[in-house]
Order: sequence, then structure tokens, then C-alpha cells
Amino acid sequence: MAKTETTKKSFEENITELEKIVSAVEEGKIPLEECINKYEQGMKLIKDCREILDRAEKRIETITKEGAK
Repeated sequence: MAKTETTKKSFEENITELEKIVSAVEEGKIPLEECINKYEQGMKLIKDCREILDRAEKRIETITKEGAK
């Protein structure tokens, strides 16, 4: 099943894509405008990763509280 633009990527997919962006920027072989676009894309990926981690943390807290009953 192909992912659409509205379908969120997994944490692992986001990290892999972020690593590719960092590598491309660090190489310094891309034009400034593309570098800025990649930075913007990277920031969105970071935001998405943080949201995924926040949901996971809340889920773990809920599981922990339920297990303590």
C-alpha cells in the first residue's frame, strides 16, 4: 500500500529521511536554495518525530498507570 501525502510516515521512516537530508547538507554540494528547502523539510520531519514520541510517551504512561492498579 503506497503512502499518500496525508498519511503520516513512521518514526523510523522520518529518521531515515532526516539522515539523508543531513548528509546532503553536510556534503555542501547543493545550492543554497535547495539547502534551505532541505532544512525546512528536516524541521517538519523533526516536528513529526516529536509528535510520535509524545504519543508514545503518553501511551506508556497510561499503560504504566493501568499496570499499577
